[in-house]
Amino acid sequence: MIKIRDIVISSVAPNLKEVGWLLPLQDGTFKLKFYGPNGWTDAASGVQGPQGPQGKKGDKGDKGDTGPAGKKGDIGAQGPAGPQGPQGPAGKKGDKGDTGAQGPQGLQGLQGLQGPAGPQGPAGAQGKKGDTGPAGQKGEKGDTGAQGPAGQKGDTGPQGPAGPAGQKGAAGANGKSVTAIKLTTDETGKVTGGTATLSDKSTIQITVTQG
Repeated sequence: MIKIRDIVISSVAPNLKEVGWLLPLQDGTFKLKFYGPNGWTDAASGVQGPQGPQGKKGDKGDKGDTGPAGKKGDIGAQGPAGPQGPQGPAGKKGDKGDTGAQGPQGLQGLQGLQGPAGPQGPAGAQGKKGDTGPAGQKGEKGDTGAQGPAGQKGDTGPQGPAGPAGQKGAAGANGKSVTAIKLTTDETGKVTGGTATLSDKSTIQITVTQG
């Protein structure tokens, strides 16, 4: 006969054979096992046979010596956590809390980059001409500018009609006389001078004085 003194709760088989083994199950219950000829067997797995006839009562035997105390078994590993229970019903909605004080104003953000220039719009209609303003005061006379370059010489105008012949002058001391006269005129036709050719082929300038 084997006396079971200790019960070991463990998810693995204990090393001691003279103990009861409580194996934790996933549903949170335990299965009791004992060690027999066929190894660890469930306590309720065997079928009890019929009770045999009661034998004669034997003589009382001597009391046996008390055996040494058994070694304390190791603490078994913690069993697996049980399945999570169903979620409870949602609680009633609480009252709305008071509005909190307004926080300080945040810092002003940085100015964004300038966007690209838009396309030029169509030209507007021309406005009406405004009234002419009053004439301004006459300004001071400006400085005389530098003299410009001389213009090109104009074309010689048509020769005017010949004047009446003058009276014959007195003969010169050297006996020379005028044999030809060539007059020069300006762009308006006025005689400005000329050249007189004498009888000895020499020439003298004719000066015209404007009256």
